[in-house]
Amino acid sequence: MAMSITVIKKKNHFRVVEARGQFEEGKAICLFTEDEISQLAKERRAELDLQMPSFIRGEENESAEDLFPVK
Repeated sequence: MAMSITVIKKKNHFRVVEARGQFEEGKAICLFTEDEISQLAKERRAELDLQMPSFIRGEENESAEDLFPVK
């Protein structure tokens, strides 16, 4: 489910001008700039690229926990 918030900064305050989607009551929301999201996507892609040889090599006797860090 897509959610988005549009805000305007005025001095030391942010004003929400639009909110789309369903937001859970009382849940904190962390906002990122477009540059930060692009950087996070690049980092995630780099992680996936590192993992790809493990999928290609096809060793069925290795568990996922042995191949990838579990968060």
